[in-house]
Amino acid sequence: MELNKEEKILLYAFLKKHEAELKKELYSLKYRLEKEVFDSLTIEEIQVLDKTV
Repeated sequence: MELNKEEKILLYAFLKKHEAELKKELYSLKYRLEKEVFDSLTIEEIQVLDKTV
């Protein structure tokens, strides 16, 4: 995706303005995804995954 200078500035301003809210959303998404992934893996698979990340 290619953005022009004005679009980059607007996107940066939006992200700075909503940074705290976005961090909460990302943490929530990560937690939900982690729960779903870990619920479907064995202990051994989780250990392998943890070592690669």
